[in-house]
Amino acid sequence: MYALDRLASTVQLSSAQAAAASQVEPEPLAQPLLSVSGILAPGATQAFTVPLEAVLTATFHVFASPHVSVTLFTPNNELVDPSTPAANPQITYTLQPGDEYSFYQYQIDTPADGLWQVQLQASEVVTFGLGASIVSPVSLVAERGESVYRPGETLHIYAAAVDEDVLQAGFTITGTAPNTALAARTSTGWPSAAPSPCRRRCPRRPCSPPQASTSTPWAERARA
Repeated sequence: MYALDRLASTVQLSSAQAAAASQVEPEPLAQPLLSVSGILAPGATQAFTVPLEAVLTATFHVFASPHVSVTLFTPNNELVDPSTPAANPQITYTLQPGDEYSFYQYQIDTPADGLWQVQLQASEVVTFGLGASIVSPVSLVAERGESVYRPGETLHIYAAAVDEDVLQAGFTITGTAPNTALAARTSTGWPSAAPSPCRRRCPRRPCSPPQASTSTPWAERARA
């Protein structure tokens, strides 16, 4: 009888431990902030500004061919370069050289709020891709009001800030389309010189391809 009670207690304890383990909340996923690509001329320097606020971890990564110098500047205009992690354990630097592309990455724990700057400097012609992402308990959800917009119409974006599925108030959400190409990609995919013919069958009326929106900036509405 004692052995059975002991076994039952052990099973209950194991079940409780398994239940507790299953209730461990997963770590927040990285949220992309910036993604750009381009070409640098020999001797050229280009800087990109990334605003951060209430962020747990920020990651800046660059793919470049052949090679490029990647440095950061904090909101206090302090330089962050490959030697910085030796004196600051909150910063990790990774370099993975390759035959065609090299990979550079800075990861920063609890970065200071404000405007961070990523600076790329080339000594020869360089093709690059830059990305920035964050881990934060607050995430942004957004969607367009309509699936298709005509030229001249205002593109409405409905957006909200959410913390663990709880709607947050007091956030100001803004967005801009810096050029018409971006607006076209946002609405209908990558623009082309001649749109491909529509192959959908529309029983009631002729089908015409959607038109890209060219209105900038966007108008935003916060979802209540």
